[in-house]
Order: sequence, then structure tokens, then C-alpha cells
Amino acid sequence: MNKTIIINISGTIFHIEEEAYEKLKVYMTDVKNYFSKSEDSFEIISDIENRIAELFLEIIRAEEKEVIVNKDVEKVIRTMGQPEQFEKEMSEEDIFVEEPKLIIKKRLYRNPDDKIAGGVCSGIAAYFNIDPIWVRLLLIISIFIFGTGVLLYVVLWMIMPEANTRTEKLAMRGESPTLESIRRSVEQEINGIRRNFDEQNKNRSSALRVLINNISNAISIVFKFIIKVFIKAIGALLVGVSLAFIIAISILISTLLGITNFDVSTDLPLFLFREENQELMLITAYIVGMIPLLIIFLLGIKILFNTNLFNKVSSISLLGVWLLSLFVTVYYAVDTLQNFKEEGTLQETKILTNSSVNKFYLISDEDDSMLIDTIKTNQLKIKNRVIIKSKNRVSGFDNIDIRIEKSEDENFKLVTNFISRGKSEKQAIELAENIKYDFRQIDSLLIFPKRFNVKANSLWRVQEIDMVLYVPEGKELIIHDDVDHHIDNIYSHECKKDNQSRVYWRMGKDGLECQKDSILSTKY
Repeated sequence: MNKTIIINISGTIFHIEEEAYEKLKVYMTDVKNYFSKSEDSFEIISDIENRIAELFLEIIRAEEKEVIVNKDVEKVIRTMGQPEQFEKEMSEEDIFVEEPKLIIKKRLYRNPDDKIAGGVCSGIAAYFNIDPIWVRLLLIISIFIFGTGVLLYVVLWMIMPEANTRTEKLAMRGESPTLESIRRSVEQEINGIRRNFDEQNKNRSSALRVLINNISNAISIVFKFIIKVFIKAIGALLVGVSLAFIIAISILISTLLGITNFDVSTDLPLFLFREENQELMLITAYIVGMIPLLIIFLLGIKILFNTNLFNKVSSISLLGVWLLSLFVTVYYAVDTLQNFKEEGTLQETKILTNSSVNKFYLISDEDDSMLIDTIKTNQLKIKNRVIIKSKNRVSGFDNIDIRIEKSEDENFKLVTNFISRGKSEKQAIELAENIKYDFRQIDSLLIFPKRFNVKANSLWRVQEIDMVLYVPEGKELIIHDDVDHHIDNIYSHECKKDNQSRVYWRMGKDGLECQKDSILSTKY
């Protein structure tokens, strides 16, 4: 069994075999000797140690082990490069010639070393290897296009991480973190700081330049503050909107499942799915909608408080639950859609009796103006007849269409088509048979309910009623407003009433004709 040693590299503890440790020690001594003549040797050595620690951590995690062995040190040395290679190149030429770099994937980071606000533009420029001024110019132009530039900048600021470590800064430029690239990066950074310092010293003699710099710095501070406030406002908006939707949907679903007793007014056909599938469909549909809302809510929390409440395990678990719920929802949705393939029609013909008067009154069973009232009953010439009282609300569906046509004979009849959809025509007709519509005739009153219902346990399959009222020539009709909006082939505005006369329709030779009766001025 090989002897192991505990070492500390850049603040990280590693267990390393003695042989591997000796090789690493020799390598680090060569590196320190090589860079000892550089003015920035401390920064360079620190970054090299950080990179070596990162490489060791990657090896440990990838191979799921605890001890660094000899081959691991050799792999790190090959990745970082030998100092002797650079000495040889320096003797041949007066400049550094780059060793062939490892092929690495560029990463998109915000550049903290060249930023005006968040370093987004310079980070994009580094990724595409262009001058940052062009990216900033495009951003300024896009601001005048409905303000899209500001929104885009904020979004990118939120999703792009900042390049804080030396490795991240090299990855931002697509460079491999070798000895030479780290040395060059440190020198460039130090030289940039020196140039800025020299420029500041030169500018001290110019009061105008100092004023301009102060103004630009103040603008930069204000802009950063505005951006931060704007980002926080977006976070608050995400939290508020997502939380409102979460509460509303939770109340709706819990009510539909019978958990709570809130009054929910909806025309949603809750018997769209088979009874045994309704609860499962509601739950899975709730999960499908709720998980994205939860993610938006947590994103808002992260923006507001800079706190990440998700880890890898919880994210994968949520994704798995969401995909499973989506699969179940889609499966039952597709299965349900198959039940709408065919249409079936059931026809019923009813011969109506002639009225004791020549007029027929088309009313609804929810007609608020037609109550049991002696005066009104006498005015309408329907004395001793019972009129249905109105109800406050009748549940059901109002997919009812009425057409009024001229009868080819003396028969006054009503042809009703009960229509439904189903997986087959036979099933559709069976569902059409379950439609309940209580049309009634009381002498001259033709009572058309405003809604129809279906029998208990019937599934909703776009049931509707299509009626044709055949009226003999010479018969007169008075149509109440509640019935009028169900009629397709006549328009009430063509036959307006006023205070001096009452209008009605007469079936003429070519169809319905508008008539006015100036003797009877009673409202109906």
C-alpha cells in the first residue's frame, strides 16, 4: 500500500500518493523558478495553483476517488505544459510562441475587466472575438427600437454568469488554461491596470477631463442603480404574477375536486372526460401548469434575494414529475379527442295544434316580463291560460338554433335535430338521445327554453339543437327578445317596435313579413 500525504493547494485539501507528490513538487519548483523573474510572479503562481486544484477536483469527481495518484499528476502536467518548452521557444525567438492549445469550448461570461455596467457587451465581444465597441453600438441602436435593447441587456445580465476566476476568463476567450496562457492573461491584466493608472495621472492636469470622468462615473453609478432597481422590479413582478396564478389555479382545482367550497362560475364542461378519469386529469393538468409557475416564482425569489433554492437533484425530480404528468395529460387528451371524430343527428318532428287566435307567441321559460298578471293576460288575449314563471338561473347549454320557414302545407310543425359527436356515428346518436329539451305548447304560446340539459353521467360531446319551425301562410308570430337571439334567418332590427304600435311577423307567400298593429300599443 502506497503512502499518502495530505496537501493544501489553493485552499483545497487533497490526499496524494508520495510518489505523485514528489513529481508535483518538482514541477511546481520548476514553474516558480521559471516565473520568478517576472514582476507579476505572485499573481501568476497563484492562478496556476488555482488551475491545478481545479484539474485535480475534476479528476476526483469524474473517477469517484479520494487519492491523487502518479498518472493524475502526469495528466495535469501535460495539460498545463512544461516550463522548459517556453524556455526553448524564448531562445529561438524573442517572443513567446504558443504551444498547440487543447481544444476547449468557449463559454459565454460577463467580462468584469472591461465593463460599463454589467460586462455583458464585452463578454459577448470576447465570445465572438470582436471589438466590444461594435456590440455596444448595436445595443444603443436597439434601445431606440421599442426599448428592446434595455430588456435584452437585463435578460442577458441575469442569465450570463460573471467570469471571476482566471479559468473562466480564459474560457470566455476560448483559451486553454496552460502556463503560458495564464502568464499572458495576468500580464495583460496588470498592464491594463498600469495603463489606466498612468492615464489617470496624466489626466490630473486637466480639470476638464477630470470633470468629464466624474460625470461619466456618476452616470455609470446611476445607470447601475437603475438597472438593479429594474431587475428587482422584474423579480417582484415574477413573484407576484406567478403567486397569483398559483393561488387561483389551486383554488379552482381544489373546488373542482371537491376539496374546498368556493363558488366557481364557469362554462367549462367538466364532464368532458369519463368520470373515472376526471380526478386524474385534473391533478396531472394542475401539475403541468403548476411546475412552470413554481419555477418562475423561484426565479423571482432568486432575483430579489440572490438565493438559489434549487439543486441538481430537485431540478431533475421536478422535471421527471412534469414530464410524467405531461405524458398522462396528453394521453387522455388524445384519447378524448378520438370521441369527437363522428357526428350523429337524431330528428324529431312534432305537429303543433292551431291556436284559438291567429297569433302565436314565441317566448322563453325565463321570460321575466311574462308573469301571471290579469291585466297583461287580457291584453295578450290569452285569458285563463297559464304562463310559466321565470327562474333566476337555469343550468345547461344554450347551443340552440331556430329557423322559421314557410310550411308547404297547412300543418304547423316543429322539426328538431338533436346533434352530438362521438367516436362513431352510432355512439354520437346515442349521446344525442340523452339531450333533454322541454319545448311546450300552451294554446298560442310556444315556449322555447333558453337552455337544454343532458342526462346524468352523459359526456359532453358538443351537443346542440337545431330546430326548424314550419309556419303556414297567413299565420302571425310575436317573438320575444329571449327567443329572438336564437333565430338564425330573421333579424329583429328589420321589424322595430315603437310606443305607438306593436310589431309582429306574418308568414307571407315568400316568407315572413314585418307587420305593425297601431290599435294595440301594449308592450310584450
